[in-house]
Amino acid sequence: MHSDLIFRVENFADPARRRPWLDLLDDIFGIDLTAFNQLGIWSAEHRAFCYWDGGTLAAHVAYRPVPLTVDGTIVAAGQIHGVATRAPYRQRGLFQDLMGRCLAHCDAHCDLQFLYTETPDLYTPFGFRILPEYSFRGRFAGTSGQQPSSRPLTPIADLALIQRLFAGRRPVSERLGLCANVDIFLIHAIAHPHWHLSYLQAEDVLVVWEKATRRRLIDIAGARLPAPQTLLSLLGEDELDILFPPDLLDGSFTPVPHVPEDNDLLMVRGHCTIREPVMLPLTAVS
Repeated sequence: MHSDLIFRVENFADPARRRPWLDLLDDIFGIDLTAFNQLGIWSAEHRAFCYWDGGTLAAHVAYRPVPLTVDGTIVAAGQIHGVATRAPYRQRGLFQDLMGRCLAHCDAHCDLQFLYTETPDLYTPFGFRILPEYSFRGRFAGTSGQQPSSRPLTPIADLALIQRLFAGRRPVSERLGLCANVDIFLIHAIAHPHWHLSYLQAEDVLVVWEKATRRRLIDIAGARLPAPQTLLSLLGEDELDILFPPDLLDGSFTPVPHVPEDNDLLMVRGHCTIREPVMLPLTAVS
């Protein structure tokens, strides 16, 4: 059926072989990963299921391991991303073929898979279901005190520090939380220069937040979570939105249906039961 194409499973760890992958994501999604590629960050467990036409990457489905906490238990999970087929190669079954191969790999290595998509109907035949996401609106308990000592981080200048914080991070939630995701975080940090990356020096923790209609707490990376009073002093006493379940934070918060700005819905597949309302931090979207 695809005799004119060559199937290969790639890691793309070699930067010299990564150029076709970069070009594909830029051409299909308009995502320029040049700056990220220069950081030299790459997961050894990354697997890309590909069809090649000579030196042209015709179709691609990738997997990367992303352990999650689900109800206090660390779950072996994987993220499907970069699902793309170039226009001249569509309507040939490449998407179904590569998804089948990728999910067979996932089933052998993890218990739960997730992805983000604008077209959920494409993935329901593979066993994925939409997991509605909720942000959490409210206030921290207590009153703010002295402004914590902090400094802004940048992905390039502070790469080693960011890597260390994410490598030893505590999940922000026991209900549903990320255990590791430094690569996708760095992509987002580069693409969202309006995000504040505040490094709290005394706590040795990174707080990711932004100013919108109300302040939004996006993610926290470090071996422990800051005290609510510290977050209150950093973010202010006004009502804010927390973009992950706040079960480990002291305060009063109400779940609000989350409307993704880019229309990407979270879908999950596997045997783990995830109790709503939940949300994965925006630093996981890929």
